[in-house]
Amino acid sequence: MRNCPSCQAPAVELLRDFGPHPICNRYLTAADAPEFTHPMVIGQCGACGLVQTLDPVPAAELVPAVDWIAYNEPEGHLDAVAETLASLPGLKPGAVCVGVSFKDDTLVARMQQRGFSTWRLEMERDLGITRKGCGVESIQARLDGARAAAITAQRGHADLVIARHILEHAHDLRGFIAAVRALAKPGGYVVFEVPDCTLAFDLKDITTLWEEHTVYFTPATFQGTVATGGAALVNFVIHPYPFENCLVGVTRTDANAMPTTMTRETLASEQSRARAFAASLSVRRDELRGYLADFRARHGKVAVLGAGHLACTWIHLVGLAEFIEFLADDNPHKQNHFLPGARLPIRGSASLLTENIKLCLLAVSPEAEPKVIARNCEFVERGGRIASIFPASRNALVIEKPA
Repeated sequence: MRNCPSCQAPAVELLRDFGPHPICNRYLTAADAPEFTHPMVIGQCGACGLVQTLDPVPAAELVPAVDWIAYNEPEGHLDAVAETLASLPGLKPGAVCVGVSFKDDTLVARMQQRGFSTWRLEMERDLGITRKGCGVESIQARLDGARAAAITAQRGHADLVIARHILEHAHDLRGFIAAVRALAKPGGYVVFEVPDCTLAFDLKDITTLWEEHTVYFTPATFQGTVATGGAALVNFVIHPYPFENCLVGVTRTDANAMPTTMTRETLASEQSRARAFAASLSVRRDELRGYLADFRARHGKVAVLGAGHLACTWIHLVGLAEFIEFLADDNPHKQNHFLPGARLPIRGSASLLTENIKLCLLAVSPEAEPKVIARNCEFVERGGRIASIFPASRNALVIEKPA
């Protein structure tokens, strides 16, 4: 156990210990290949309400062994974010905007279109990272106060720093917030964007858990974490999405925030949500296992479409591998490999027809579901059923309970 990485309180409550868990980006070359695993243990701080991983996977173990792994973040809100940033007091054309990782490139590009001078931290030059395949897991581990000081000594301070979808990967939340802030000049701005886990917790969606995330934010715990890290929010917006909102907070470096104490009512709400989420997982596991066992017996074979980390988490943590024939994925890099943890084969989507699959469970990006369903219309026309593993989807798998 560790102290809360946000408020440093020792009162971290164990929510769920899932036992050994695979690294979702380590696709296996054989079903019996050796595999690294690490405990997946989730808890919640009793002082600030932050849900967190109690034993994070070492950053070095999260680096993909291949260079074709890619993750995409929602971008439909970035034009609005760019307009907000461009209108911040003190920022004028020519102001320097810096991105922390590749996830910031599209927002940095929008700022460049608005007259900002832009650049992004470079792996080797700025962070001393030479290993191929490294991503945000390595950036959060390397970017500390000393490294930030060295970077600004060479490149100068920024007027605006952008850090999208990396804070939830940070092992040292306070240290990382301080290091990112140190890249900006006094009076400069720092933008943090993180995923909002509120809906996933409320809908008991286990796919929100991921071994690469060390914390799971809600609006309240995100604002509390930023403030506890010494950053004062000058703008905070929740950008809605059907499955997972984006939380965007703008801070200013010359406005130091006092650590905030969560109200008793808000803390109680956060604790109730997280405990209900953890408690529901055993029930959901039994429901899904029972449903899939019955479906196979009555109707036929089951496959999962989409062999990414969402499928890996869902199948492994719920214990569903024995009911699934294979994973379908048209990424040629994944085909002829096996899914981590479940050790199921990965094939092209044409196998849904050739292997006479009767139920196809979607584990693709939720926003991509309509296009994926349209591309597999022949499967449906031949009597196959398609359902989503995500409870928030309009295509969600529905398990009818006995009356």
